[in-house]
Amino acid sequence: SPIPSGFFNFFVTQPGEARGLTWLTYQLGDIFSTWAVVARLMPDSIATPDTAFQTTTQSTEYAAAASTRRRWVIRSEYYNRDFENNIRVAYSDTARIWHEVTRLGVNEDQCTVAPLGDTTAMVVYAGLSGLEYAILDGSSWSETGNIDPRPFTASHPELRLRRSGGLWLFWSDNDWIHM
Repeated sequence: SPIPSGFFNFFVTQPGEARGLTWLTYQLGDIFSTWAVVARLMPDSIATPDTAFQTTTQSTEYAAAASTRRRWVIRSEYYNRDFENNIRVAYSDTARIWHEVTRLGVNEDQCTVAPLGDTTAMVVYAGLSGLEYAILDGSSWSETGNIDPRPFTASHPELRLRRSGGLWLFWSDNDWIHM
């Protein structure tokens, strides 16, 4: 890719045979200028990456998802002077045009996303609120709920598509891996 990665690369959660990657990149010499990017994987190359938003290096997890009509990028990001993390979510229906929606949570540091339909996605995040989920329908949150209310117990949630339809949600705590 013509855009370097200074952080881990993650596969985009999406149905079908298409594949994509998401990563964070930074401007050389300025570690505070960091961007969340996403790109399609071609048979023998990586397509030109699309920048979703500028972010910070002091934040924690990020993820991306795609459907046939939309892409989503999420990031647990420091939001205020108290260094509280919120879940930042942006979506795109058109290359190089991204729309942000209302941030989720207070002091949440882990997140994942998966498509539920062409313009609907599920976001799961963990932190102070425990383990929460939210459904983004179009450009607004249509449903939210709590899976585990214990603060800072659940960690590293991951959504994966099931071949038969629906989603798997995996997360861990100090003792177990949950599904």
